[in-house]
Amino acid sequence: MSGIESRYVSLYSICRELFEEQGKASKGIRFENYYNEQVERFKEILQSLGVNPNSIRSQKDKAFQIPEGKKEYVKGLLREYTSSTMKKVRKKQLPQMPFEEMKPIIEDIEDFVKDRLDGKQQTKELTKVYVKSRYVVKEAIEQARSNVIDKILSDIDGFLPLFIEQTLNDVDKSVLLKYYIELLNDASEKWKKVINIASEMREEEIFEQSKKELKNGNINLNVDISDMDALNLKDSNKILRESIEVYEEQEREKIIRKYKQPSKQEMNNVKELLEELRGKEIK
Repeated sequence: MSGIESRYVSLYSICRELFEEQGKASKGIRFENYYNEQVERFKEILQSLGVNPNSIRSQKDKAFQIPEGKKEYVKGLLREYTSSTMKKVRKKQLPQMPFEEMKPIIEDIEDFVKDRLDGKQQTKELTKVYVKSRYVVKEAIEQARSNVIDKILSDIDGFLPLFIEQTLNDVDKSVLLKYYIELLNDASEKWKKVINIASEMREEEIFEQSKKELKNGNINLNVDISDMDALNLKDSNKILRESIEVYEEQEREKIIRKYKQPSKQEMNNVKELLEELRGKEIK
């Protein structure tokens, strides 16, 4: 949905509907007690997901403003408060959830935030949702797992026709498959090294930024390292590019060092020459 929902309903009216739908009055429950409990539950769920409850309050009377189109969503959150999934959310176990279980929860809260907020406030609240759940990295892992496995299977399937080719014998085919595995291993090793370099670069960057903040008398112990705007950190893609450049430079230096070292034969030739010269000096 583009833009913010222009019509709102109050959390109070939503709770009134739930109260009647659940027949709470017939059980001797007072609405005010029920409402106060639902408000606390609603705030707890939002905070567990990473959203500041105050961000969806009216600036005028501080009442919760729910986009009209999200009324059923809020009802669902309150109904599911004691469900096993919502218990995981409330116990801050989102990062440990399987991705497929987490995905609809994050997508729903994304839609809710986008309908209620815009601009910097929307970005701020969504960033906290992603940090709290580690959703972005879990999504990337799932995509990588799917894409890489599909690619490998596709490559191997594409190799199958070679098994009926007469120009390649069984040893040829075995060697080629082993070479493919070596390439995968090489790519994995490169990736790990780039990760280590990127981690070191981020650590150094955060350390330098922290020193500046302390020097300027600014101390904020509540800033999350994932909040790149708050820490004035480099863009992630720039960190990746710089890490790859460092890795490639390190590899070039290894090759240079390797070929600068004299071979055993060269060392023997030098040794023989020195012995020859020494013999001539003695004479």
